[in-house]
Amino acid sequence: MHWRLALILLAGFVVHQPLMAAETPQAFRAYVVPEQAGSKQMKLPSPAIVVRNGIPGVFIARDGLARFIMVKPGKKNGSAVEILSGLLPGDRVILGPIGTLHDGSPVNLNK
Repeated sequence: MHWRLALILLAGFVVHQPLMAAETPQAFRAYVVPEQAGSKQMKLPSPAIVVRNGIPGVFIARDGLARFIMVKPGKKNGSAVEILSGLLPGDRVILGPIGTLHDGSPVNLNK
């Protein structure tokens, strides 16, 4: 088994700690924002909206990684939430499962 070592400077001592193996990308479902998104209301399932540090946002897939971006949610209608701003045409919004995602998590989108 190959271990990488991280040097951590703590109270004047150097401590060696093995790093975890690289994360394996999880499979996710995604919604692609249509090109004409600006011309009509865009709605996402409520669970796609997350609040991190008091900021509402969604995770989008970009270059194989999850990226948290801020959005401005609007009215909630049943299980969907209107998105007023924050998303661009072509953005791939991760729909789930998103419970353990963080900015920079590797992702693999199911087609």
